[in-house]
Amino acid sequence: LGNDLSHAAEMLGIEVARPVHLLNKHGALGAQMSGSGAASFGLFADIDSAERATQAIRADADLPRDYAVFSAPLIAGGVQR
Repeated sequence: LGNDLSHAAEMLGIEVARPVHLLNKHGALGAQMSGSGAASFGLFADIDSAERATQAIRADADLPRDYAVFSAPLIAGGVQR
């Protein structure tokens, strides 16, 4: 995984490393900053692993109080109405 904007976001003071570290610490197969730094994401083997990680990250002392953490399934093929 990669994001060419990670370095630029860090230079602007956006905290990139901590959320990626927390995701990896709690079992992500890969983690990265999303877009220009408003969010980060982790990929997990299945939704159960992602939900366990969500709960563990929420309880982690390294998590800043203003961070929102949630899990969502990956949708292949787009969203249907």
